[in-house]
Amino acid sequence: QYEYDISEKEFFFFKQKTAYEISACLVGSEMCIRDRLSVILILGLLCPEKTLARRDGYYKEDILGITSANHIYWLDDNGRDWVNIPGQITQCTMIELDRQLHVWSINAANDIFYKAGLRSDWVHIPGKLSYIKAQPKGNGRVWGINSAQQIFYRGNAASNWQHVPGALTYLDIQENGRVWGLNSAQQIFTIDGPNGVWQHIPGALTVLRVTPDGKVWGINANQDVFYMAGYGQPWQQVPGGKFVTLETNGFNDVFAINANQDVYYRNGFRINWTHLPGKFVKLRVLGNSAVYAINSAQQVFRRHGLLGTWAQIPGALNDLCGNYGTTYHYSAAIAAADQKAAADKRAAEEAARQAAARQAAAAAAAAAAAAQRAAAQRAAEEAARQAAAAAAAAAAQRAAAQRAAEEAARQAAAAAAAKKAAEEAARKKAQEEAARQAAAAAAATAAKRAAEETARKKAQEEAARQAAAAKRAAAKRAAAEAARKKAQEEAARQAAAAAAKKAADEAATKKAAEEAAKKAAEEAAKKAAEEAARKKAAEE
Repeated sequence: QYEYDISEKEFFFFKQKTAYEISACLVGSEMCIRDRLSVILILGLLCPEKTLARRDGYYKEDILGITSANHIYWLDDNGRDWVNIPGQITQCTMIELDRQLHVWSINAANDIFYKAGLRSDWVHIPGKLSYIKAQPKGNGRVWGINSAQQIFYRGNAASNWQHVPGALTYLDIQENGRVWGLNSAQQIFTIDGPNGVWQHIPGALTVLRVTPDGKVWGINANQDVFYMAGYGQPWQQVPGGKFVTLETNGFNDVFAINANQDVYYRNGFRINWTHLPGKFVKLRVLGNSAVYAINSAQQVFRRHGLLGTWAQIPGALNDLCGNYGTTYHYSAAIAAADQKAAADKRAAEEAARQAAARQAAAAAAAAAAAAQRAAAQRAAEEAARQAAAAAAAAAAQRAAAQRAAEEAARQAAAAAAAKKAAEEAARKKAQEEAARQAAAAAAATAAKRAAEETARKKAQEEAARQAAAAKRAAAKRAAAEAARKKAQEEAARQAAAAAAKKAADEAATKKAAEEAAKKAAEEAAKKAAEEAARKKAAEE
């Protein structure tokens, strides 16, 4: 049973609680290490001049599960039993700090909580976030995004939130503190720490995952997979399939799920996809290549790498979160104490086994003697049993006769009781039928009265409506008559005015004629006077 942890300069193979270190020196192009297997395959040659150096350590795997009701469970050390942790959350992120597992979480109200060690209490952290992510091996650094897509950074649990300019919907973090993120338009950005400047990375992704050492994997809207070997490197399309989500760790292990919930695995960019059995909707890959998966029925499964097999873990979960670096290296003193405790336990178990063996031998001898006594006792008991059986047979005959008589009496009583019950039931049924008919008659009478009252009210309303209509018609006729009279009066007025105007015109014409006649008479008289004067003058 081997576990491993790979860094850039060293390879470590862990066997239970003892670790051996091999300095990195490989000749060849490919390497494949599988944990928890009896076979370790390395395609290449280790440098022969290097020797093994002993290291003391201890391996442990930590995973938290969240149910559909937001309850929290921790998978204990045996890897089979879920232990409830008080509280309710919708998301969590984990980091190792001071040899303890520290957990940051968010609940359904976007409240933030922090736990320094699984057995400590939750501490409420001021602020509201909809997404939170701890920096791997970042000494407590954590980033978050709120519901308005604003970005925040916190140096540790004791510091305060620092607003970082920009807007994102998702982010992931390298061990060195570089942050990668996606915005609502699927654009890609990266920043070197909270005091850096966001840089736009070409491309568009719907899924983004970053390994602790800075390798970037992503999926676009067309479900194509892309890979970037590190910051400043170009995108490379990964052939071989279309996927809706993927997860990776720091050792190039990539697990992806397609639209049919099929699972595929690859190790790095150059190795092809390998189909794995099972149908799943969510995956979480830990730092030691352990993979936890949830299917559509919320069943939980676990495997190690490509060569492992899925093993179901009892329980039902909606989500999981785990520590990227789940390999802890404790001090030699702690390892020695662990080894001594294990040796003491084995010695105590051996002593208990030997004592149990002695007790079993003594018990066997006592059991043999007891068996002999029991055989004699059984013979005596058999004779007594046979005598008792004969007596019991006679008693049984008498009891049978008595039971027959009692049964006959019981049946007669039952028949009488049944008859009485039937009569009582018929009487009650008749009473109920009479009451039902009376109620029906009362209901019919009430319905008739209600109908008559309704008809009366309707007739009253109709009479009132007709009276109102007649009143409106009379008012309309009166208005029409008034209008007719007014029109007649207006016509008479106009006729009188026309007659008056005509009379005035005729009077004016007559006056003009009389004035003209008078003027003509005056002119004629004047002419006559002039003519007379002229004649007189002539005569004179």
